[in-house]
Amino acid sequence: GDWSCEVVFMMVYEGERVAEVVTGNVLVDELHRDSISITILYGSGGGGHKASAFALRDVFSASYPSSSIHLYDASKIVQAGFGDSLYNWLIQHSLSNVMPLLYSIVSILQPIITKQHIHLIKQFFLSQNTSTPDLVVSFVPFLNSALCEALPNTKHITVITDFTTSQAHPWMQHPRQILCCGTTTLYNQALALGYNSERVFRLSGMIVRPEFYQSSNTSMPEELISIQNTLPDSRDQERGRLTFLLLFGGAPSTQLVETAAYSLAFSAKVSHNVVCICGYNGELLQKLTKKAEAMQSNSSESHGRLIAVGFRQDIASFMSHCDVICTKPGPGVVAEALVVRKAALILLVPNGEVMPQERAVLQWVKNEGVGIVVNSIDELCAISREQIQNSVKKMLQMGVNRAVYELTEIVYRVATNNPVPPLNTERELTHKHYLNTVLSRNPLMLQHDASQLATLRFL
Repeated sequence: GDWSCEVVFMMVYEGERVAEVVTGNVLVDELHRDSISITILYGSGGGGHKASAFALRDVFSASYPSSSIHLYDASKIVQAGFGDSLYNWLIQHSLSNVMPLLYSIVSILQPIITKQHIHLIKQFFLSQNTSTPDLVVSFVPFLNSALCEALPNTKHITVITDFTTSQAHPWMQHPRQILCCGTTTLYNQALALGYNSERVFRLSGMIVRPEFYQSSNTSMPEELISIQNTLPDSRDQERGRLTFLLLFGGAPSTQLVETAAYSLAFSAKVSHNVVCICGYNGELLQKLTKKAEAMQSNSSESHGRLIAVGFRQDIASFMSHCDVICTKPGPGVVAEALVVRKAALILLVPNGEVMPQERAVLQWVKNEGVGIVVNSIDELCAISREQIQNSVKKMLQMGVNRAVYELTEIVYRVATNNPVPPLNTERELTHKHYLNTVLSRNPLMLQHDASQLATLRFL
């Protein structure tokens, strides 16, 4: 098809070295795909851990269908579900400033808690009446020392879903961990802590679900179609009106998001259309729905449209068909926006207050210039179209993130005792899996990258 011709162009563009990729001289050898058993663990504090875990499951099961994959909520295994629920409740009620205190308490109690966790993990796997997994892939902090001690004969990969590790939010806890790092900072932290470089892999970014790579060709959500149909004569463009996507996780802050949504749609100097993803926050969904209905009954062309929806699976489609993504400095949502590359990224950080694990994300976005950071609702409403355009330009200059496909290859090779090609902090890993599986099975993804062929590096 047409897309296969683009593949050939891409290979030739980089010159002779990349031509060797076509002949297979620099690709990994074909692996014998035996059936293996992999256990993936995620947490329920926020949505990033679970989304990353499911991304690996989807890509791995498609690539190695004979493998056995089991997903478990690690919080339930160690009976820490209350902690995750408390975390989500604090975020929903704008009390994230309490999190450092809770992290400090957990850090002090860690030695005692770890002993209990080891016992509970052993009990859990004994109760499954199955053989011990070949490999455990952890997407959670805090528990990795207990996992390594409870399962001494099982390989252990930790996929770090933050930009850094810290005492408040620890990921690097045991010498037997194999670490997959999405940032150079994490990679350097691991080496500084004494991890052998053969046990540390620098991925090309954070783990992002496959559908975000195909978002350019997804259909527009009905909610956005309804906004477009409101003003069919394009008067939105004449007024400089944009469509904002408010996306603040599975349990967004009611007060913050409600105020931001109302201000953008009805109070700003240039009002905008707003789509708010309320997640599991039913109170926020109810409040915004009532406000939207009330404002619509008093409709004015000077107002934008406000639409609130609950938990959705098609976030990639929303991102692809909006002009601006307004969110918190979460590593997952920032990575998703940078894969989609269709909407400007705005991080709303009231008074500059963020949780410890989000500080590195905020600083990285500032340093790279791929997003706009605002500290108040007033700053958010004053964002100019020029700022948004400059942000998107910076975003398009970023390297390509293929982390979920890189991770798939690493997991398989570790589980089957095959060597993993060395990764360099400044290089992207070449994968036969990526070339053969991702591009050949997903031509839509190639179309997504077609405009950036000149910057797509394989070596």
